Amino acid sequence: MATVDQATLEELLLREMDELLTPQELRLLEESVEHSSELCEERRSFQALTAAMGESRISVRQDFQEQVMANLPVAPWESPARSSWRVPLACLAVLAVATSLLSLWGAQSSATGSLLGSVVAAFDLMKMALVTGAGLLGASWVGLRVAMRELFQASPMALVGVIFLLVGLNALFWLALRRSPVRDRAGSEGPEGEE
Repeated sequence: MATVDQATLEELLLREMDELLTPQELRLLEESVEHSSELCEERRSFQALTAAMGESRISVRQDFQEQVMANLPVAPWESPARSSWRVPLACLAVLAVATSLLSLWGAQSSATGSLLGSVVAAFDLMKMALVTGAGLLGASWVGLRVAMRELFQASPMALVGVIFLLVGLNALFWLALRRSPVRDRAGSEGPEGEE
């Protein structure tokens, strides 16, 4: 019989509990148990522990998983009911109708100085901000399109320069996002885990 160190035998005993031994390892363990009373006693204690763990399993009701899943709260984005959309849509519709009515009423009457006149002015301000923002957004896209067209038509080297610029920026972003987590942890901690 080949001499096997104690650590290997203990590992074989632990793996035997999990039924992970190959036939060769099982044969080696059997031979070692025959020659060592201490190892035989340890094997018996492991077998007793395995038997005790097998007997102490908690039985679970058949419908346990279904009951747990049924009692979990439903996330708002997983709501199967269409009623979850009714309140926001109703609020949006009421706001749109109120804005339209106040804008029409504010244009027809001169309710300056009153509380209702202030509300009408606030709604008109929001409407103008929305229209102005949409106009600026459209104009900026048109301006950007014109600038890019002139840049690319100026010379082929300008196009090559823009391509290299974009590739270089993408490479910089990729390098910035690809930091090594080991290097970051090592740099943030002092000796022996002190921060």
